[in-house]
Amino acid sequence: CTVAIMNSPKNGGFKAGLIGCGRATASLHLPALKVLDGVEVTALADSDQDALQKLGDSNGIEGRYSSVEQLLDGADVDLVAVCVPVTAHLEVASACIRAGKHVLIEKPLAIDLQQCDEMIQLGRQSDKVIAVGFNLRWHRLVREARTVLQSGALGEIEAVRSRWTSAIRLRQAMPDWRNSRTTGGGSLFEIAVHHFDLWRFLLDTEVTQVNSLSRSGRFDDESVVLTAELENGALANGLFSEHTSDANELEICGREGTLGLSLFRYDGLTFTPADSEPGLAARSKQLLDTALGIPKGLGIMRRGGDFLLSYQSQWKAFLEAAIEGNHRLASLQDGRAAVAAVLAANQSAEQGVAVAL
Repeated sequence: CTVAIMNSPKNGGFKAGLIGCGRATASLHLPALKVLDGVEVTALADSDQDALQKLGDSNGIEGRYSSVEQLLDGADVDLVAVCVPVTAHLEVASACIRAGKHVLIEKPLAIDLQQCDEMIQLGRQSDKVIAVGFNLRWHRLVREARTVLQSGALGEIEAVRSRWTSAIRLRQAMPDWRNSRTTGGGSLFEIAVHHFDLWRFLLDTEVTQVNSLSRSGRFDDESVVLTAELENGALANGLFSEHTSDANELEICGREGTLGLSLFRYDGLTFTPADSEPGLAARSKQLLDTALGIPKGLGIMRRGGDFLLSYQSQWKAFLEAAIEGNHRLASLQDGRAAVAAVLAANQSAEQGVAVAL
């Protein structure tokens, strides 16, 4: 989807329009925008007229367009988010940037590094906010974990473990483009790209080498396991799959302790000092902390859970950046770095060798 927002003479805030009426628009971006103050979703656009009319009818949105060009020509928008399939990112984002809009481009930034570089060059010519939509940077537990890491509580980082597995393909059919690596489908482009970005965001470092194994069947990269070297000397490994139960976890191991994140749980942030001993006392404290956090957890779940709230937080930060110019979102260079790691993992899986970035 592409989200466009313009100044609202009615309430002094912004008006928003979404281009692309698929799952991400209907279940993530639209719910997030609808609850934010100062934003009103007033337009939708999609070349699929059935999807366009269905989403417009169910949400009472009257403005409906067949393309991003029609939106740019027909609506007085000044802020746009590009969330179409990745193969169309360059075309859509370039049109929006050239039209002088603030632009949020959903992950992954592009299908290859050449397209990433074209967008970066174009973005340098704009005085608007141009950012990449890595919503997990705005997840409550990720923000808390970054604060802990920046305090130095973990000491020197030794290793990182990532797991994002999903049952999404067991629950619903996917569009054809999600089936092929060449069009941005598969576990690497869809979910591993988030964790490559989180490694960089949380640890302030770069991925320097990737070695991966991939299993493909009905679609490319159904399941992927990989190891990586980071510029700060730490080692990393990851498991990514769209063919099993839901989990989204990271474990960051330092010489002074280990920080664990389970992003689908309200109590999913834990810190284990290196000198602590496993046993009944530690387990009892964890259970007590979980019980004490239930009231807060229920409130979070009533608001859609931390995953949906991360989209709200990202949009709030984006709107603030468009108004105040305080850009705290992922940059186009951040987007390129994550794509570079994905492409290195793809190359490694195909050639059976480690690939340096």
